[in-house]
Amino acid sequence: MMKSITLTRSQLEEWAGRPLSGGDLDRLASAIVHSSIPDAINEIVAGFDDGEGSDERG
Repeated sequence: MMKSITLTRSQLEEWAGRPLSGGDLDRLASAIVHSSIPDAINEIVAGFDDGEGSDERG
């Protein structure tokens, strides 16, 4: 089964520090792939211990 991570609108607004319009969300979705976020995720995953690869919570 493929897992996914969903960021809720409320989570994104919390991180953004303000309410986000539909247009903001569209722009954000497009901008994420061209931002440093993919690189940050790569660095986070690279720092995982070898034994941490399996998530026992499902």
